[in-house]
Amino acid sequence: MTHWKQTAVLVSLTLLLLATGCARTQTVYKTTTVYRNPPAFLLADCPVPEYTGTEWKHVAEYAKAVQVMLDLCNGDKDMLREWVSEHE
Repeated sequence: MTHWKQTAVLVSLTLLLLATGCARTQTVYKTTTVYRNPPAFLLADCPVPEYTGTEWKHVAEYAKAVQVMLDLCNGDKDMLREWVSEHE
């Protein structure tokens, strides 16, 4: 074979191989992330209940109980708010 024929055969085979590589279709998957937030009412502060005591000693007991309840409730709300702000 002459040099010209060898080159023509090699180029033809190369083009054939390149063309067969394009014959297959590839599936491309795209991943999307959807962030879901808890309902807004879970992020609201807890309401302070009204005092209904009848004596002065009830004031101190009520104040301590309300403070403990609000600290626990708002601590959880703070964590939820922090989570939401990190995922926005």
